[in-house]
Formats: sequence, structure tokens, C-alpha cells
Amino acid sequence: MVSDAWITTIRRLRLLLLVSIMWAFGGFVVLGDSGGQLPIDLIPITIENANELEELVKIDYGNPSTVYEVAWSPDGSILAVGGAVGIFLYEDLDFDMARQLDSPPSTSFAFNADGRLLASADGNFVHLWDLETEVELAVMDHTAATQVAFSPVSSLLASGSGDGRISLWTDTYTEIDRLDSGFDNAVVDLAFSPDGTLLASANQDGIHLWDIDDVVLSHTTEPITQSTVLHLQSVWAVAFSPEDALLAAGNWGWNNDDSTLSLWDVGDYSQIASLPGHSEVTTDLVFSPDGNILASAGADNIVRLWDVETLSELVDLQGHSDQIWSVAFNSDQTILASAGQDGTVRLWGIPADRSPLCRDDIKPD
Repeated sequence: MVSDAWITTIRRLRLLLLVSIMWAFGGFVVLGDSGGQLPIDLIPITIENANELEELVKIDYGNPSTVYEVAWSPDGSILAVGGAVGIFLYEDLDFDMARQLDSPPSTSFAFNADGRLLASADGNFVHLWDLETEVELAVMDHTAATQVAFSPVSSLLASGSGDGRISLWTDTYTEIDRLDSGFDNAVVDLAFSPDGTLLASANQDGIHLWDIDDVVLSHTTEPITQSTVLHLQSVWAVAFSPEDALLAAGNWGWNNDDSTLSLWDVGDYSQIASLPGHSEVTTDLVFSPDGNILASAGADNIVRLWDVETLSELVDLQGHSDQIWSVAFNSDQTILASAGQDGTVRLWGIPADRSPLCRDDIKPD
């Protein structure tokens, strides 16, 4: 007869095997009754219903596996997750299985305009991946690479570094220009305007706006230093609205006790609004696809949504247990993803049937 002790041991071994398998395929997924997929019927997130948002899914990679970035492919079919865990790809809202790129830990990544390529920065190099074949196409030498961003209208790739410089790369993986703000502070964020004509960079000395048409046409061998400086305080995050003329910036509250958000008209370089922001540094910003909502992530563990027209706060989303590093809307504006220091990715949405999907946190023993 099998003893109770043996039964307990077998159960624990089975649990450890399950834990190993789940980890290999992309973390622990807490979904309640929905299985491995989100419900088909999700309501687009709007100004009117933002306060109805709820946590639909939590993917838990385990603390201290910090997740630095989440991003959706342009068509919304792939959610990419990256950080200390490497890079995982979840397709068609199916969280039972993930593809994992054979990549080092990532501080930043970005999809190209057609969603076929993914660029990543690992603190030393810039990597370029073919997502269909999972083949690494190139490794570009960029000292202390911190950030990457693709132009939304061309193959141009920008990468920022720890020394404050920005490199521009062609589709042949050739560096065609280097931008130099004149400061040695690390580039902590990059964003192209929707029409691809402007590149905004953020660091401790503020926001720099680069005219990409002028830069790419110059083809000089010397670093280009001419940019428009919009802000002389420390800035951690920048994001363009789908409307080209509007740029959002999040101040670096750790240094100057100013963690407000600011909105800028890049047509005349004027600040048009200021929002209260977070109690600590604003770490990431993203506009909704319709441009009506601005989502901000903070080191205060909160995601806040703002009405861009009235400048009022719509809702704050709480659930992360540590600072949040990244937020991203999917293309049809039905899901907002957030990721952070607590090693989790959380997906927020509004089910059409309004039944709660995410139940109590499920952790292995």
C-alpha cells in the first residue's frame, strides 16, 4: 500500500514538472474561467467607459524577473513581452503558449511598420529579428544601447545609447547618421511622429526634437547636433498622439520633485497643458489609437488614463505591486497592457458580458 508520504511526494513532483513546463512556455497565466484565451467580445475602451476597465489576464514571470517592455504588433495580432525574462511572443490573444526568441535580456524593443521585424536593445547591442522564422538577422554594435524605435512609415530604425547619442539605421543594417544632443545623459525614450518626419528623444536634459527629413538627407560623417529642445527638466517618457502635432512628456520626478505630465504642440513648440501625473516618476506614456485617451505608467505602481481634451483623469488601474515600466494599447483599442518590476504583465479590458475573468492570484506551492 502506498503511504501518504509517497502520495504527497508524487504530487509535489507533478507540481514541479507543471511549474517547469509553464515557465518554459511563458510564465504563469491567471485567467479565471476563460481558459487560455481572452473572450472574443471586448468593448473598445473609450472616455465614457474607461472607469469600467478590469484586469482580464495576469502573466506572472516571477519576481525578480522584471518586465521592461510590452508592445503590440501594428495589426494587434502579437503581444511581445521583454525584460530580464528575454522576449516572449503571444499570438492571437492565446496565452496557453508563447514563442520565445533566443535573445539576451532586453531593455527596449519595437515592431517595424508591417510587424514582420522586431528590434531590441540589450544594453550593449541592437538586435534585429525576423518574427516569422525567429532568425536573428543582424546584431548592430551600438555602445550601451538603451532604446529602439522604428519609423511608422519607413524601414528607418533609431537606437539610443547610454552616452546620449542616437543612431539611425537603414534596412541594410547600416548606420547612416548619428544624432548628438550635446549631453552625456542616457537616452531613456524615443518616439517617431505618426508621419515619420520627427523623432523625439528623452533624457535628463529634456526633450529633443529631430527633423528626420533633414537628418537623413544630410548623410554627414559627423554627429548631427541641431535639434529643437522643448523642455529643460529631466524627462523619462515621450509619446506622439495619432495627431502629428501633439506630444506628451513625463517628467523625471525622482530628481526634481516634478512628476507632472506635459502636452506640447510640436507645430510651434509650445506647451499647451500640464497634468498632475504620478506621485513618483512617470515611466511610460501611450496614446490610444483614436487619440482621445493618454495612458501613463508610474513608479507609484499605478496606470492612469487621461481625457486628452478635458485633461481630466478617467481612472487609475491598480494591481501591480511594484513600479510599472511599460503600457501599450492594442490596435482596436480593446486591450491595454501593462508590465513592471513585479515580474507581471497585466491585460486590462471591458468584456461585453461584464463577467469578471481574473479571479484570485494562483501561485504554485
